[in-house]
Amino acid sequence: MPTVSEPNQQQLQQQQGGSNMEHPSLPASETHCAFNPIGCPFVTGDRQQMSRHYADESESHAQYTVCLIAELKQENSRLSDRVKTLSEKVDGHEQRIQRLEANLAALMMPAGNNSGMNSHP
Repeated sequence: MPTVSEPNQQQLQQQQGGSNMEHPSLPASETHCAFNPIGCPFVTGDRQQMSRHYADESESHAQYTVCLIAELKQENSRLSDRVKTLSEKVDGHEQRIQRLEANLAALMMPAGNNSGMNSHP
């Protein structure tokens, strides 16, 4: 049973301008404007203000999306450069490995097969 200091849900909705139009099961104070419900189009029910609010929100999302795309393009470019650098390093290491393998193979040849090196008559 609610006390005087604890108004019930219906009293809260009446004090706050009705139910949450985005989520009717929630009180109006729990909209995305809950931190500042005074004048919020979702509290007052002003459809023109709601429309402007959504238009402003859409523009804000569009600007954020443009910025995000620009950041992603920069990151993609940076990562592409990094991949190129690493690929060049891998190629260099592969060439070095081939040279070392060739040197090792030459060192492991028996002394008699060294095309005249260290040959005695």
